[in-house]
Formats: sequence, C-alpha cells, structure tokens
Amino acid sequence: MGRTIARPARNAWLDEVVRLIVSHPLNANAAGRHRDYVRIANPIAPERSVLRRSLAASVLDAMEHNIRLSESLAFFEIGPIFEPNKK
Repeated sequence: MGRTIARPARNAWLDEVVRLIVSHPLNANAAGRHRDYVRIANPIAPERSVLRRSLAASVLDAMEHNIRLSESLAFFEIGPIFEPNKK
C-alpha cells in the first residue's frame, strides 16, 4: 500500500524521506507534544532509545540537513509510528 501512495507524491516531484524508526526522546519531541514513548530495552545507542510517535520529526530533520542544497524543499515520508500502550 505504501508504494501505491508514494507514486503520486513522487510524480508531483516530492522527495521521499527514508529514516530510522528509532530516535532520541528530545529529537522526537521537537515536532510533537508527546510525553510517553515506546522505549527500546536494548538500544543500539543512547540517542536511539525510543520508537518514533510521529513522522514530523524525521521529515524536519531531513529538511534541516538539506536546506543548504536548495531554496525549495518538498519531502514526504510513509512509515510506521509507535504509540505506547495505555494502562
């Protein structure tokens, strides 16, 4: 399904962002107002200790890294987000 959705976006000259699903809580929170995250029991690095709750942080990160290359940026991302279980 993701590829079917992505095709029209690519045809509209949007660049697809492909990022990791793990993040640092502070980075992940930059684009949202989340307090709780799905924490990884054995992260590969301290800055990759939670699963993302939003695609916005990774798209903003990609834009930050690419803004110096162009005056105009147009990105999209299709991928999973992770909500913590409510108890």
